[in-house]
Formats: sequence, C-alpha cells, structure tokens
Amino acid sequence: MYCAGDGNSCQYECGGIGKCIEGCQNEALPNNLKNYNDMHLCKVRIISEVYLSKIDRPCPLKIKVLNSHLPSNVLTTHTPQINRLSLTRQVRDNIIINRRADHKTTKNIKAKMLASYNGANEEDLREALRNQKELCEDKKLYRFLVRDDRQTKENAGPLTILHYLVNEILKPKGNVLYYQQPNLSSSETSSERFYQLTLSNQLWLKNAQRYGKYCIGVDSKYDLNSDHAPVLAVVTENDAGFGTPLVFGLSNKENNWTTSIALKLLKNNILCNDSNCEHKWYYEDLPNEKGFQRITECAKNHNWILLVMIDKHRPTKIATENVVDRTILCWFHIMQTFGENLNNWKVPWPLRYPIALAFKIVGRSRSIELAKELGPLYSEFINSLDITQELKNRTPDISKTGHKSHFRQIGPFFRGSKNRFL
Repeated sequence: MYCAGDGNSCQYECGGIGKCIEGCQNEALPNNLKNYNDMHLCKVRIISEVYLSKIDRPCPLKIKVLNSHLPSNVLTTHTPQINRLSLTRQVRDNIIINRRADHKTTKNIKAKMLASYNGANEEDLREALRNQKELCEDKKLYRFLVRDDRQTKENAGPLTILHYLVNEILKPKGNVLYYQQPNLSSSETSSERFYQLTLSNQLWLKNAQRYGKYCIGVDSKYDLNSDHAPVLAVVTENDAGFGTPLVFGLSNKENNWTTSIALKLLKNNILCNDSNCEHKWYYEDLPNEKGFQRITECAKNHNWILLVMIDKHRPTKIATENVVDRTILCWFHIMQTFGENLNNWKVPWPLRYPIALAFKIVGRSRSIELAKELGPLYSEFINSLDITQELKNRTPDISKTGHKSHFRQIGPFFRGSKNRFL
C-alpha cells in the first residue's frame, strides 16, 4: 500500500512538495500519474508480510512503514490544501434550504454566503477562505449542489440509496429500530432536525438481554465513511470475554439527541427473559411523519438497569443519563485526564508514573473494602513524596473518595463527574 498524496502536503518522488518540480516527467500527466499503480505522489510505503512458517504464531502479520510524507529536515512551512468540503453543518443546511426552497443558482448562493462579510477587511476574507468553514470555492459549492440534486431528484447518491435499503430490505426483516429523515425547518434544539438510523437484529437484541445486564460501552467514530458522518456503536462483553455488538447508529451529527434516541430504542426492544414468549414487534410511524420506529411488546417487562461506559464527550453523558442515569468513564480516559492534570500541576516527571500507577492500583480494586484498605496507604505514599504541600493537596485523596466509587461484578469504575479524580 502507498499514500495517495491527498492534502497537497507530501513530497513527490521527483522532490517537489505538493506538486512536481519543473522538468518532471509526470508534470504534464493527469494527476501527475502515469497509471493507477504509479506511486509518484508520496514516498510512504506500507508493506505487509505473512509467512507460512509463522502462520501459527499469535501475530503472524508483519507490517513495515517505509519513508515519511515529508523529510525530517524540511525547512519549508507548508499549509496542506483542503480537498474535501469543510463547511459547518449550519452553513450546509442554509445552502440546501436556498437550493430546495428558492431554487437559487450556485452564483446566487455564493453571493448570499459572502453577504455576511460585507465591510470585512482583506485579512478576514483570506482567513475565511483558508479554513473553509463559512466559505468555499465555487467548484466545491457547485459539486455539493449537484450531489444534493441527485439525492432529491434523480434517486441517486448514497443517502437516497440508503433510504431504499432501509425501507425495502432492512425494515421487512425487522433490522431497523429507528429511522428519521431530518426536518431542517425544526429548531436546532429539536431531535427532529437530525438524521438518525439505528440498526440491530434479533441476535444482537438477544445478546443485549443475556450479556448487557451489567455494563455496555458507547462510542462514535467519524472516519468510517466518506461523508465523515458519525457512526455510533453500542457493545458489551459476552461470556467468552469478547466484545459483541448490540446496536449501530448513523446520524448527521453526534449530540445528546441522536445518542439518546439510539439508547432509548435499544432499551425499548430488548427481549424479555420468558423462553415461551414470541417477542412480537411492530413498526409505528413517527409523529412528524418523517420516519418510523420499532416497538417490541415484551420489552416493557425487562428491567434494564446497568452501567454505561463512555468517554469524556459531555453530550454522550447527557444522552446516557436521560435513558439509564448510570454512567462511568473508561479507564483509558480516566488515566488520560489524570495524566493531563499531573502535567498541568507540573508534577516532576520522575514522580508522575509512580503516582499514576498507585492511583490505578487502588482504583481498580476488586471490592470497596479493598479500596478502603488501600486508600490510606496511597495517601501515606503521596505524603512521603518530595513535592510541595500544594501539590500534595491537589492530588486526589482516595482514602476519602474511593468509597464513593461504584463496584460491580464486571469490575470497579469511578464516576468521573462526581469525584476529585478528574
């Protein structure tokens, strides 16, 4: 594999950065490439190797990354070129409204976008064109409008194809828990303004009933599709110790409304524990007539009280507490924030690792009683360090806060928002 040179920030094989040097054989070629296998745009190579003699080893795949995008001794300050559309969601919504409601042309829409910059100085205009959050080039605006036209008029484009897939294939199988098309005329604080698709199936819902009794994990990813639309994943741990999916959600924005919808629909469709139950379900249209949701009749018989592990994303915490009111932080983010605090407090480097290790040993105790027993030892350790009294006071006193932590069969976790650890 090799780098495609996107972003206009890589050194070409000929030596140029972001473009060919004068006299290069590829300079006059389309995209500066001889063919699809030409690796002229960047020197980075990723080589993966698997040998039959090593196939039975735990890690048989060997990956090597050769070279770099730019030389380490490069002196040129280079600003990467933005290739994809980077407009904010609000600006995109305004463009779509102007196109669909008023049938404005690219030129008219661009003029309206520039209206807010009347009287602005040259430096402000250059900055707006550079970050491309409020303005963009005419060519990118035209392509965006053409793409939206295809989605709404010609039944083409990814969202229109997905709409067909949802209604004609996934819905009859019962795999769609919730589907809502956005209503751009709704308030920005209304859940009706956002696109939301929540997917699951009978096996995943059964796993939620069997394994999702104590703890589930919730997180979103943005780099799984070309539109950078957030994909929400809700997972849990099965009896074999492996992660198993429960729900996947796709939306046009990650916030407390879209996340809350996904969790609420999972809760409303978890199967009951009665082995004789048929687990009947049906679909009902949304009140705004923009979509539908699945209702499982026996879900109301399921008492779903558990912990939800999240990252530091505040909207995710708000959304989770609207559904189950029991959130915990994963240990990665707990230790990451604790490390950031040690850095902000300017704790000496040689002491940061011992403090963090002692903190984690007490925090991951297997019971509240053990945490209480280790808490005073942690405080004694902190007081013995050669640091100022101010730093000792800032360091969390586990002997006083550890007993407030929540321990379950899955292990102990701290509530980051209600103690001094974070």
